Amino acid sequence: MPCRFEFRIPVLPTPGFFSGVKLAVKSLRKLGGAYEAAPVVISVGGDEAAENTHDMNGWSATDENVIWRIIPEHKRTPEFSSGIDRFENPLESDIVVMCDADACLLRDIDPVLEQVCRHPRPMIAAMQAHQSPFGPDPDENTRSWAELFAHFGRDAPRLSLSYTLARPQNGKAPPYFNFGFVVMNRAAFDLVRPDFESRTLQAAALLRLRKREIFAAQIAMSVLIAEHGIDYLPLDPSYNCTNKDEMFRAGLKSEQDIRVLHYQRRDHFDRHLFLCCPEAFAEFSERDYDSKVIAHFRRHVLSLPDIFFRPGDPT
Repeated sequence: MPCRFEFRIPVLPTPGFFSGVKLAVKSLRKLGGAYEAAPVVISVGGDEAAENTHDMNGWSATDENVIWRIIPEHKRTPEFSSGIDRFENPLESDIVVMCDADACLLRDIDPVLEQVCRHPRPMIAAMQAHQSPFGPDPDENTRSWAELFAHFGRDAPRLSLSYTLARPQNGKAPPYFNFGFVVMNRAAFDLVRPDFESRTLQAAALLRLRKREIFAAQIAMSVLIAEHGIDYLPLDPSYNCTNKDEMFRAGLKSEQDIRVLHYQRRDHFDRHLFLCCPEAFAEFSERDYDSKVIAHFRRHVLSLPDIFFRPGDPT
């Protein structure tokens, strides 16, 4: 029996986030096959505007597999609530793909889905984060990982994995990844789920002193992987490629190899504007980009019908 998989995306209730979800969903449906009906579960946090989610996203009304989870008001915050909510919902599929709202599939991800699904033990697959959450100093990197793990009652982790874009002399890490694209089987999800919120909030409290709380969820996952002995599959840049040509020096051979484009960089266009602001969309559509990655991404975006986001528009 083929593995059943679903996608989970955390957002705030803004046109910028909603336009990213629309792009992600339309990109999936274009792939056809199992991707055409794969559930996409969107956790909506933030403020009272979350109540207007269905009205704003008329484009999704005809897709029964786009599921909006409005986080209860008493748990709704702009910081971690939507990311945490992805683990609140029990998993019935064999595989869950955690994505950011600024990530979309340009090709299928069948190889990693098959490998993670068939793995006999709990497994998480992701690309190592670009840089250390503790800065470029290797001694600070080593010391900080040890201190954080000690806070959770664990020995210093084995730092054996390189950061994707850092220099080798900047130090290494345990399994540590950005949530732009993460694949886990149900066995791993069920181990992580009970403690993800508490570990994230504990890590945030520690990191806030360094003004690095943005990395709390990623570090919480590193701790949970160690706690439960979850197997980790490092992915290559084709599965989490930024919207810059920097990934060519990290092992990406061609823009045609990109499976998942994570348009997190704002050097050339604003991820929260280019699909919902007419002027930004026009510039994105017409500008002559030198970047091979962005040119490839633009061709994909413009191949999708009615991709511009208008609040309430049924298309």
